[in-house]
Amino acid sequence: MVDKRRHKRFQVNGLEGDIFNLFDTNVININMRGIGIETTRQIDLNRECIIKIQHKDILIDFKGRVIWMLPAKKENKETGENIHIYRAGIRFLDLCNEKTDTILSALDKNSGVTERRIGGVRLSVSNPGIFKLYFPSRFSVRNISFSGMFAETETCIDMSSCCEMTLLLQDKILNLIGRVVHFKNGSSLSYRYAAGIEFVDIKEDDKIILDEYIKSLEKFGAA
Repeated sequence: MVDKRRHKRFQVNGLEGDIFNLFDTNVININMRGIGIETTRQIDLNRECIIKIQHKDILIDFKGRVIWMLPAKKENKETGENIHIYRAGIRFLDLCNEKTDTILSALDKNSGVTERRIGGVRLSVSNPGIFKLYFPSRFSVRNISFSGMFAETETCIDMSSCCEMTLLLQDKILNLIGRVVHFKNGSSLSYRYAAGIEFVDIKEDDKIILDEYIKSLEKFGAA
């Protein structure tokens, strides 16, 4: 069989990274320390995540950590039935002046009723769409080329979806966007799924690092 790939792939070991999956959630309140959310999926305590706030033309990323989670019920307004949900609190980990200013500006336009709690004042969120919550899932690369990779991962990923990813390469973290072009069950005990991923967006500096790495694999005969 003729290999029709644009770039030759090389087998690798010990090359890992993270896929950032968009989490289906509803942000219900916020203060300067963190956010409260509702979701239909259980979240592990102490798990870290990325919170993105879009305000006007500004997009700010925050690191967060799940500090509490409780099961709850919520009425479905269409059917009147109770549905099982989880409520969780996520604490900001990396606030700075610029990020604080963005939160304050966003809250000025998108907040509602003020709630006073033991942890301080919380504002209800009138426009939860400005928040996006991403949880990282570890992946292990099995083979790689300049245009993509085949990797095993911990979580299921939708076919044809585009995901933000980080790849730890030669002590440097590469940031990229990958598109899932192939997906199946994994073959190892550590990873449940396997995916073929096409690189669709990489910064120029990261492209240089990736190119040098691929050339080193070619030089030493990895295949």
